[in-house]
This record gives sequence, C-alpha cells and structure tokens, in this order.
Amino acid sequence: MYKKINLIHISLLAGLWVACTDAGTGVEPDLEFLKAQTADAAMSCQFVRHSKDASHQSDAAWFLFRSSDRVESFDEGSQQSQIWEKDQNGRVSEMRVFHAEKLVLEVSNGDLLASGHLPKWATLWSIVDPEDLSKSFKPIGGRTVKGVSVDRLQGLVEGVETTVEWLKPQALPILWKRTSEKGVDEVRLVRCSAPGTGPVQPTSQQQLLDYRHIDFSDLGDMESDPQVQRIGKLLGHGHDHEEDDHH
Repeated sequence: MYKKINLIHISLLAGLWVACTDAGTGVEPDLEFLKAQTADAAMSCQFVRHSKDASHQSDAAWFLFRSSDRVESFDEGSQQSQIWEKDQNGRVSEMRVFHAEKLVLEVSNGDLLASGHLPKWATLWSIVDPEDLSKSFKPIGGRTVKGVSVDRLQGLVEGVETTVEWLKPQALPILWKRTSEKGVDEVRLVRCSAPGTGPVQPTSQQQLLDYRHIDFSDLGDMESDPQVQRIGKLLGHGHDHEEDDHH
C-alpha cells in the first residue's frame, strides 16, 4: 500500500524539514529576489539540508520549483525528484522521478486518495502548510534578515522539537530545524530566483518523455522487475509498496 512517496517534499515532509543557509555555517540566505514577491509567486529556490548525529554528518543541496499548477522538489544527493501537478479541477497527482534509473513512478489522484495521503497543495507549495503552522506552532519572536522581517516559530512535529523561520508574505520558510537526542536535521534557504534562472532546472518534458513510466497501481504485478526492485530499495521499503514518512 502506498504510504507516502511524499518526499517533498518533505522527506518532504518530515526529513526535509530543515531549511537553509550554507549548512551550519551561519551564512544568511540571499533574499533580494524574495523582497518583491508574494505568496502566490512562481519561483525556483535552492536549499541546503544538513544532518548530524553522533556518528555521521552530511550536507546536500535540495531545490524547490513552484508554478501555478506544478511543484517539483529535487534532491541532488539522491538524484530524485517529486513532481506534483494540479489539473483544472484541482485534482493533484504525483510523479516520483528516479533520474539515475531514468524511471518515473506515476501516482494518480485516485491512488493518493485511496491511500489517505493526498497532500494539501498549500503544503507542497510552501513546504509547510501555513494554516497548520499558525495553529500548531507558537511565536518565539522575530528577526530581520537583510532588511526582511522573519517570523520565528517553534512546535512539535511527530514529537520532535522543530523551529521554523518563516517569510509570511512569500509563504516560504528560510529555516526548518528539527532537534532531538538523536541529532539535528535542518534545511536552510540559500536563495530564490525567477523560474528558469537558478543553477538547476526543473525536470523537462523531454526528460519525462525519454524516461520509462510505471503506474503505481501496477507495482504489485512487477515485483520481479529489476528496476522496480531497485527503486523499492531507494524508497526504503520492500514488496508491500509502503514508504516510510520521508516525506
């Protein structure tokens, strides 16, 4: 059963909840482009994810591309993308793209609904649902970053202390940091720019045409397929097709 191929975004949404500056260096994000943007603005954003525990430390680039009917996240380390699209009726579907394998796993709106893991568009758009943020987190003050006011909030996500630095007018976090006895996981914003102008581009239609496509509903009949076996390992689950919240 499909549990959550929902990295965006968040692991996306759970592991990726760490937001950006150059990982752990204290360098502030470049907010020049964002100053004139609004919550519904299309943009390309670059983040750095920093994870550290007792035995391991890692940094990885992570990108968010958002437009009116399409949101994509790209993890440079794993070479995987999640593409979420919204049709004219507001129905959301997902493509999980494994660039190294040149393979696309397609998850329909029906499959997302049936699994109970259809994400809110606001969460995909902003990495965190602004409504949930206002309800579940408490303000802990604010600060100014390069002339831009930033709200600081704190709360618990799955029992883990989480700090968010939030640009309310742009509906975007510049920091999402989870701290537990196991270690620290954070994502920090580096910079945002106009669509198509960042250091990494979203997955093109030509790339998608060139890749092999598999429907999520067909996975159960493809367990002997070598590519399916490999992406199953990448997703961190076996033949039950259930992904842990990596969001």
